[in-house]
Amino acid sequence: MDPKTVVQEFWGSYNSGNLDETWKTYVAEDLIVHPLAGVELDRASWLATEKGFFAAFEDVDAEVLDQVAEGDMVASRWSLTGRQKAEFMGVPSGGRTATLTGMLFDRVRDDKVAEHWAELALPHFLQVLGAE
Repeated sequence: MDPKTVVQEFWGSYNSGNLDETWKTYVAEDLIVHPLAGVELDRASWLATEKGFFAAFEDVDAEVLDQVAEGDMVASRWSLTGRQKAEFMGVPSGGRTATLTGMLFDRVRDDKVAEHWAELALPHFLQVLGAE
């Protein structure tokens, strides 16, 4: 499968809400996740982080907005929108809908994400959730 298609389908599968199946289908067992803001993640902890997001949000919609690929490397501009239903990263639920955006880089091997980098607009996302 084309690496761009793998990454599009990976993020598109988030909309089903079945992250265990997403990980089984699209994430390599020996995945390397490059640190984001000093936070070290591996395959299992990245999945746990994503499950935490789904526990705090409903009506989640993941969308790949743009992509560029060269060889096995795919760069994506991405968004993840959801309505908060529970506390998230210390922000109590106000029932607000917010969109997290980011730039993602994924290396694809054997039709699975084998290496992942992310730059996320998390401060803005948390600010929107906590807006009075």
